[in-house]
Amino acid sequence: MDINKQNNIRNMVFPEHDHNWIEVLDLINSHGWEKNSMLATVEFCAQIDNCVPYEWSYWQELDDFDCIVLHKGMLDRLKDGFLDSIDEKYDYVYGNSVFNVYIKRELNVNNLKGHAVHFSIRTIIHGIKRVLRLNKQFKAKSDKQNILLVTANHSGNIGDDAITLASKDILESIYPDANIVIDKGPASKELIGKVDLVVLGGGGIFYDNCFYNAQNYCQYFLYANELGVKSCAIGIGAQGIKTCYGIELFRRALNCSEFIAVRDKHSYDSLINTVEVDVPVIVNQDVVYTLKSKGNRTIKRSTQKPLLLFSLLDASRMPTARNTIKYQESQEECMALLVEQFEVKLLVQSRDDLNLYNKLSKRFNLDTISVDFDDVYQIINIYKQADLVITSRLHGFIFAAQAQVPIITVASKNVGSKLGSMVFDSVPSTALGYIVLREYDLDNLKDKLAIYDENSQLLIPDIEEIRTCQKLASKLKTVFLEYIPKI
Repeated sequence: MDINKQNNIRNMVFPEHDHNWIEVLDLINSHGWEKNSMLATVEFCAQIDNCVPYEWSYWQELDDFDCIVLHKGMLDRLKDGFLDSIDEKYDYVYGNSVFNVYIKRELNVNNLKGHAVHFSIRTIIHGIKRVLRLNKQFKAKSDKQNILLVTANHSGNIGDDAITLASKDILESIYPDANIVIDKGPASKELIGKVDLVVLGGGGIFYDNCFYNAQNYCQYFLYANELGVKSCAIGIGAQGIKTCYGIELFRRALNCSEFIAVRDKHSYDSLINTVEVDVPVIVNQDVVYTLKSKGNRTIKRSTQKPLLLFSLLDASRMPTARNTIKYQESQEECMALLVEQFEVKLLVQSRDDLNLYNKLSKRFNLDTISVDFDDVYQIINIYKQADLVITSRLHGFIFAAQAQVPIITVASKNVGSKLGSMVFDSVPSTALGYIVLREYDLDNLKDKLAIYDENSQLLIPDIEEIRTCQKLASKLKTVFLEYIPKI
């Protein structure tokens, strides 16, 4: 197997405990069909070299495949009309409660025939077309334009929730008469068919080390294009598209959109030079820089010490956790120093960090601050109450930067690091407070605290740099008006 393909699908675990899946794989191998071109669910691609996932039906013809493995619960992932002529050139050779297998007639040398009880392909095709037809009727009757905003909302990450609300505000300012429908994956053809515009609302969502993620977001563009619905993406981080399957899927899918707005130059380089998309790619800034503060939430204090908001990530959950041992082992020692000087509050930027926070909270009797989706508009005002922020979360940095408070940033030094890019490319005035994540320990923390003690103003982001970020993010309105002036 090609190493790029192997890396691409390493997270595609074949359900070896499920006899329905095993029966199909055994059938394919017993007849030598694994050597033929095949279209199937991506899990089969992990087992068969010449197999591609259902998304390939959007740019390849039915006749390009010798074998078709149909999962009954995933047929809407295929391009509309892809199966229309399957009975003309293919034999139905096997079926069970999950799959039907079709092979080109000339390859069915043993005259295999699947049991008719499992399902009729004609009934399935009719059902898919009926859904698409009803969607068109719904749009024709609707008296308002509908925009589908797709984000990772309500998933336990304040940054993703802030992206959602900031994107919604931007869309409402551009299309004041439209109805904004907020959603998150997986993509639904039925829902997409009822809207006039699909907007993917940003964050570092374009990556392929887990192919399910690539499928999840690319399907929105493919489905929208199939249904005649315009699509775009804003505030995107796209630094993790590296494998043959991922590059092909993202290129095909993104070329169905009107434009892609990315939040940094590294993402731009990835889409232009690696993925090689043809549609306009615009660099502006993270959409969260447009979030407006609304409402107040007072942090309860119990001492007169300066207030420190702490939002370091739990690196034990990272794929490269073994490379961050020093960072992980230093947490309690560093916190022991921090609680001497500050009243520390653990601010949960992401629920992924709760394991670390629970340990620190129990060890040092610390309060944890959580912010629900409906209260995210308050987040910048929450940060304004801090005397110092220590963060390794991108949006924690952006909130603190807009709040104009001193920041110590702990992040990867890798080229293309989303937080490193933000610091060194967009807000270089904060580089003085930067600690490389792998080097986070008591000595390096003391060095940054010494700067804070001597002159805390040196750790506050330059206001003009922040205003530039805000202006760049706000230019999304101009981008929409240029590429999608009306819907």
